[in-house]
Amino acid sequence: MIDKVVKFAQKKINNYGDVNFTRLTPVKYRKSVVNNGNIRLNLVLPKIDKKFVYGGISTAFHFFDELATTLNAEKRVITIDAPLGSNIKREYPNYTLKNAAEDYTTSSDVLVAADEKWRLSNTLPVRKTDIFVTTSWDTHFIISDVTSFQQINFGNKSDIIYLIQDFEPGFANWSSDYTLAESTYKTGNTVAVFNSNNLKKFMDKHEYKFDKELYFDPVLNSSMADILKKSSLNQKRKNNILLYGRPSTSRNEFEIAVKAFKILVEQYDISKDWNFISIGEKHKDISLGNHFTLKSLGKLSLEEYSNLLLQSKLGVSLMCSPHPSYPPLEMATFGVKTITNSFECKDLSSFSPNIISVNNLNFYNLARVLNDAIKNYKNPTFDLDTKYVNDDKQFDVVFNELKQFYVHGLDN
Repeated sequence: MIDKVVKFAQKKINNYGDVNFTRLTPVKYRKSVVNNGNIRLNLVLPKIDKKFVYGGISTAFHFFDELATTLNAEKRVITIDAPLGSNIKREYPNYTLKNAAEDYTTSSDVLVAADEKWRLSNTLPVRKTDIFVTTSWDTHFIISDVTSFQQINFGNKSDIIYLIQDFEPGFANWSSDYTLAESTYKTGNTVAVFNSNNLKKFMDKHEYKFDKELYFDPVLNSSMADILKKSSLNQKRKNNILLYGRPSTSRNEFEIAVKAFKILVEQYDISKDWNFISIGEKHKDISLGNHFTLKSLGKLSLEEYSNLLLQSKLGVSLMCSPHPSYPPLEMATFGVKTITNSFECKDLSSFSPNIISVNNLNFYNLARVLNDAIKNYKNPTFDLDTKYVNDDKQFDVVFNELKQFYVHGLDN
């Protein structure tokens, strides 16, 4: 027995992982010979394949496209995780694919890959008028010294726009990656743009400081908003309990929700006609006991998702993070009585009367709140006259600030 323990411990000790951090090899730069005076906006992403473009990456693309229009800027998209696959040209027909090392003069929208292998032996041409938008901690880490390069070579610099969409150190537990992720909040020469006021309040509370700090709040996907406005809001709802269930994403606390469901069906007297449905990520169906099953539908189309929300009474969407996440806001807006959790300075109960925010989250409390929601269920309330539903100018305030900040800076 002792030998087994020693072998297990030795395996853990010798499992160093990536001590070289080659995935974080920084970008090297060279001075561009192009001086056309145009602002060029550079979006730095981990991946660009359409199958990965949802959630945060989708928001980043939307932000980038609209900011480029506001600044009348050329566009260069830089991916860092892998070379561009053969599918990219088909998926992005409006972009010209180039080698990241090319110092091109075209004003067309350009897409390049500065993956790990490329970064080891190549340089990225940088102009005086380049502005970089980073979208995750690793993209910021490998590009953060570009401002020093601009200062040395051009006598001025353009602060990096860091699109912060969650507290990413929290994705990595207490670890080297936690420390490295947090270090990107301390690099200087950064304009932070936060996805939600909740997230900004969290960063303020923990005293992270940037050269400039802005935020925008989430809005309902326009396709979902169209479906909602065209729907009959008084249709009869089914006894569905929806779960935003992503077992592979720990911050969605899948295990707590499933255990709460098991307690609910075992310890509370609920009708057998209630259905437990998991959406967001496909997983095996889970027996909850007492002949109840959590059925997994996986990732749905926007139309399928919207229609399911309109048919359902209750929803559970948990998030161990200061970001509100989109599903609880969507569920509540579509009339689903939604149970979520608070997190430090985040409490979504003020967003809608359809949201119940659990302050002390554990599976016992969640089961109790679910039972109360079942017993006290009333027809939902709707408020379609909100910025969340109707705001098609989500970034305008942020963009006005950025335009003043960058255009003035580049003119000097």
